[in-house]
Amino acid sequence: MTKAADKRLHEALTDIRTMAEEMAQRSSFHVTFEDFRVMPSDEIRDWQDIVREETDDSGYMLPADLIELYTATGGFDFRWSCDADAGVVEGVIALASLPELFQRDDEQDRSMGQCLTEWRRLDSVTPDSYTAIRLDDGVAGLKCVHFKNRQPIRMNLTPRDYVIAAADHLGVIGWQTSDTDKQEQIVRNLAARE
Repeated sequence: MTKAADKRLHEALTDIRTMAEEMAQRSSFHVTFEDFRVMPSDEIRDWQDIVREETDDSGYMLPADLIELYTATGGFDFRWSCDADAGVVEGVIALASLPELFQRDDEQDRSMGQCLTEWRRLDSVTPDSYTAIRLDDGVAGLKCVHFKNRQPIRMNLTPRDYVIAAADHLGVIGWQTSDTDKQEQIVRNLAARE
């Protein structure tokens, strides 16, 4: 990752945290924010060893795109809504932790190897709207695919670029598939007024 790309990711993550703090101080916003612990590099290497052991694939390498993202964040769950003249506007950025991408707690009855061959939720907006990646495609570089009503809608963003775009769009629900400029402007105006 270049220094400029690294800087932009860190700026986006800072923007998300700042946005959560500022929204929480305004009466028309309802905010929840949970920041997950960042795994140090040695723990990320240990996690790679766990994946190798669990999948019986001694050569499995964590995709560089994930290492890039998860050395900057441990993931987070940021949900907000605001009461505007035009109705309620909502936003969600629920970035999975690194271990959740490989096997969630509710998947213990399935092998991690099986989980690697399926779409894994990177960002969960609603049960039917989420952005996912395939971990077995890591050699070619990970690309995010957004699912709406459980149907795939192609995106051409790396996980890092996805987080940057989510921050740029304030996490407004639907930014991945439609024009949310109006909702984003409503939220920006409302935040500026208070």
